[in-house]
Amino acid sequence: MLRVNIHKQTYGIDSEGWEFDGWFDHAKAEVWRGEEYAPGQRTDLLRTKQGQWLRGHITNWQGQESRYERITPDEARQWLIEDGDYDEDLTKYFGELDEERGPGRPSEGTRIDVRIPDDLLTLVDTRREADGDRSRAETIRKVLTQALTV
Repeated sequence: MLRVNIHKQTYGIDSEGWEFDGWFDHAKAEVWRGEEYAPGQRTDLLRTKQGQWLRGHITNWQGQESRYERITPDEARQWLIEDGDYDEDLTKYFGELDEERGPGRPSEGTRIDVRIPDDLLTLVDTRREADGDRSRAETIRKVLTQALTV
C-alpha cells in the first residue's frame, strides 16, 4: 500500500501554507495525468477508491514535494472537460454532456401570442410562400407594417 497524504491549503503556496487533511492509497486511485504547465510540473486529477476527488500538484523539482488536495465533484468535472479528451470518463462519473448551443435567436421586440382562425392562417401561409418569407412571423410583421403605415 502506498499511503499518500492529502493536504489543504491554508495560505500561500509554500509548504508552510499546507495542513494535513488525511491520506489515500495511491495504488488504488484512478489517475488522470495533466499536461505540464512548466518543465517537471503538472496538475493531475485523482479519484480515490472511496470516491473522493483530488487535485495533485505534481512536481519533479528538487526540494519540492508533490501535494494532493480534495476538490469538489464540480471541479473534477471541469478538469475533465478542460484538460483532456476524457469523454468516456465524463459520461461514467457525471453523465452525458449537454450539446453546445449558441446564444439563441435575437429578440425582435415584444413577444405576443395571438390565436388566428384557420382560414386566416391559410391566407398568411399563401402570402408567405408568394413573398418568399422565411416564417409566418416575418409575413405577419410585414403585413402589419404595411397596413398600419398607410
